[in-house]
This record gives sequence, structure tokens and C-alpha cells, in this order.
Amino acid sequence: MVDAAVAEILEMVGPIPDALDPSWTRVDFRPILAGNIERTMPTVLRRDDGEHLFYERRVNGLHADSGIGKSMLCAFGAAQELNAGHHVAWVDFEDPDSSAIVERLRMFDVDDDTIAERLHYYAPREPFSDAAVAALVCAITEHGITKVVVDSVGEAFGLEGIDENKDVEVAPWLRRVARVLADAGPAVELVDHSTKAADNPLHPSGSKRKRAAITGASYLVEAVRPLTREDGGTLRLICAKDRYGNYRRGDIVATFEVTAYRDGGSTAHLWPPLDGDSDSDEARLLVVARAAVRAAKKAGETLTQRRLLARMNVKASATLKRAGIEEAVARGALRSESGPNRSILHAYVRDLETSPEDTTQ
Repeated sequence: MVDAAVAEILEMVGPIPDALDPSWTRVDFRPILAGNIERTMPTVLRRDDGEHLFYERRVNGLHADSGIGKSMLCAFGAAQELNAGHHVAWVDFEDPDSSAIVERLRMFDVDDDTIAERLHYYAPREPFSDAAVAALVCAITEHGITKVVVDSVGEAFGLEGIDENKDVEVAPWLRRVARVLADAGPAVELVDHSTKAADNPLHPSGSKRKRAAITGASYLVEAVRPLTREDGGTLRLICAKDRYGNYRRGDIVATFEVTAYRDGGSTAHLWPPLDGDSDSDEARLLVVARAAVRAAKKAGETLTQRRLLARMNVKASATLKRAGIEEAVARGALRSESGPNRSILHAYVRDLETSPEDTTQ
């Protein structure tokens, strides 16, 4: 017998449709309770020790400052999948020159036949429409694509006029595009830019909906030495979020090292972390130190510490800002000297890329 209040609600909402979305089906916990569900583990982007960083059927993220080589890191991961016999999709909103991805994949020993057969490369200059999502899902299903790179989220938003700081604009795109692609099976990798906010440096710029949309793992990429094809370089990956807890937030989970040789050859490794690698505190300090270097560089003149602190475009306490300045000086990116009336003067030396201890290795 239906309660009168319930009957009133049912009359108001109308009959339950026969074609109710499957996501509203009650979850059956019996297989989990019986111990028949294995722990979810990452299976894409392999480290040299055989462990992985990204999850299939999930939305993953990679964010970093511009120009340090994050696309090369993405290409390294794509090369792993291609050389393993899998198909990869790359949606490139950043670079109109499609030859760049070919050069990077060749650098990581992917032969031309494999690139032609297994790489599904798109360079759209129009928004990510529902029809484009559907077409990509068809390709994923037909070819068993294991990795989808969207490079970058910022450029994709720009084409649609989405303000990355507004939750109500960001969330629908992530549900309509990223989630749908991941549900089709591959590890979806959203490439984004880092935030400049020192109070939360591990996350990408913009809306917190970006963080919530990560159903796998996301990583902040820091440059020890920015990557170039000519000189190689070193990046380190810091865990910003791991939905399944295989990596701890703030921990360095890998170091990506590319060595370039004079004969044009190269080697690349994604090393596991070493004992004693720094955590999120160092990541925060490095963000603030870079803000100090940017401020001094932009000023183009020697600044007192008070003036440098005022020019640092970063959200942080005065204590953390001073520590950031000291870090930049210690790394050789700023020069400090005594000034008149017991003041301390600071001047730009170089961009903050390599730490003193790195140069001795």
C-alpha cells in the first residue's frame, strides 16, 4: 500500500520511464563483499621498474608550466603504447604542425609504419562537438585505442569560449567529453597548465571541477631541466591526486630523463622515485621561488627585498615569499648583495630550472 505522501510525489514526477539510464541501476555489492573485485591499478605510462601511473577507463591529468616539455612526456607515453601494439589517439589543439608529433615519436623509437597505422592524430580548429566525441568513441571501439591525449584543455576551452575559472562552464565539458571518452575504455590524459597559486600548487589552473573530474590520477610536472630535442632534459612528476591511493598526494612518483647525443640519437627513461625525494612542501616552495624569479626578470633592475616581495604575483604568506627568494638565490637564479641602509638587493640571473645539486650529478 502506497503512503499518501509518496503517492503525491509519484503523481507529481510522473511514471518512471522504462528506459531509465543504466547509471541509475542499483549497485550490486555482493561480488565486492565476496572478495571477487581486484584493486584498481594503473596500467598506462610505464616506469622503468614496471609500475604505471595512469588508469585505463579513467580521466587522468598532467599539468605543468609552458615550455618545459610536457608534450614530449606525453609522446613518450604514447610511444610505449604504440610500440606495444596498441592504438593511440591524440587530439592536438596546441600545435598546427603535425610533423612535431612524428619527430617526437621517432625520437622514442617508433617506426614510421607504426605511426601511420596506429596513431590517430587530430588537429581540430573547431570545438569538441558531440559529433566529434561520438566519432572518437567509434574509433576507440573499432581500434581498441588504449590512450587518448587531449593537448591542451586550455586551448579546447578557448575554442568553446569556456571560462576555466567557472565551475558551471567547466563541469559540463568534462562530463560531455572527458568522461564519455574514458567510459569507452582508454586512459584519457588531459594536458593542462599549472596554477600560479602558492597555496595549492599541485593542481591545474582554474576551476576545482577539473580536480573533481579526475577519476584516475593527475600529476604536476616540474622541470629540473626543461626538455628539448637537442639537449634532452629532466622532469619530475609529483602526485596531485590518485583516486585509488596507489600514490600519495605530494610525493614524487617518477623522474623523466631524456639524454640527447651528438649523433642525433637519444635515450629516455621514466625512473622510479629515489629515497628522500621531496614532497609537496618543496613543490610549494618552488612555485614561490619561480614567482620571485619572474618578478625580478620582469623588473629588469636590482630590487630591494621589500620591492621584490611586493612584485611577486603569487598567493603566499610573507614568510613563504621570503623563503622562496632565498631558494631562488640558493639555486643561482637570483643574485643577492648588501645595499644601502642595511637593505638586501636582488637581481635576476637566469630562469629557475636546475638546482645546484643537479648540476653536480
